[in-house]
Amino acid sequence: MLLSASLALAAEGFDVMRGAPAVAGGWPTVPDVRLEEPAGVGARWTASWVDDPLVWQAADGSEIPRVHAAWGGELTASAHHGAFVLGLSLPAWVVTGPQLAPAFGLGDARLTALARVRRVGTGALGLSAELRLPTGDPERWTGAGGPAGGAGLAGAGRLGRFELAATVGVDTAPAWEVPGFRWGPRFMWSAAAAHPLPLGLRLLAEVDGAVPLGPGGGPPPIEARLGLGLRPSDRLDLAIAGGTGLSSGVGAPDARAVVQLRYLPGPMPR
Repeated sequence: MLLSASLALAAEGFDVMRGAPAVAGGWPTVPDVRLEEPAGVGARWTASWVDDPLVWQAADGSEIPRVHAAWGGELTASAHHGAFVLGLSLPAWVVTGPQLAPAFGLGDARLTALARVRRVGTGALGLSAELRLPTGDPERWTGAGGPAGGAGLAGAGRLGRFELAATVGVDTAPAWEVPGFRWGPRFMWSAAAAHPLPLGLRLLAEVDGAVPLGPGGGPPPIEARLGLGLRPSDRLDLAIAGGTGLSSGVGAPDARAVVQLRYLPGPMPR
């Protein structure tokens, strides 16, 4: 997520691997980009549980579940230098479904690049790009079955005591289809806000979605999350969040719970 100078940005508390593990791919939740940030190495661990993330309707109106639930985690390492941030994320999932016995497996690894390009008042604009490598298993919905990626714009700033952030972009997911439904490239968007609370807490809110760029994709999936953030030290950030899908689109879950711990590359104000 993009931050104005030395500002811990809005939804910095959670990058939640939204949607189904293989379908939504995890991009672009609000990127972690700052205007001014110390050079160094950061890390993030995210644990996520999601209920019914992959369900679509047959021609007769009946629901066809493909994934009942998924839970797992993602470990991310990032290198920060000047205006650039490079990251590597390694997810792992346990997925259950009508024909899926619970089993642990890797998801698709993600390489990310973020660049801060322009200041706008108290905020900033940036560019983000991602490459996903086919390290997951498409048969278990933990991998897309081929290379994929995306690119987009990110922005952030402050409005009074609120920290705000948003992204827009395009994701080039490999195309696949079943009778009555097709998935492929899509337009992605997200918006987030944070507000300070007593006792050093922050209220976090995020909403994101996708719009298929072709026929047969069904209703656009939209998901919202609400959480609390806490910074116990200048370089540690903890967040918990929960949310649900706001539409019937494939990838919008019935429920989600997230816990995230971040190690920042340098001291940041609380």
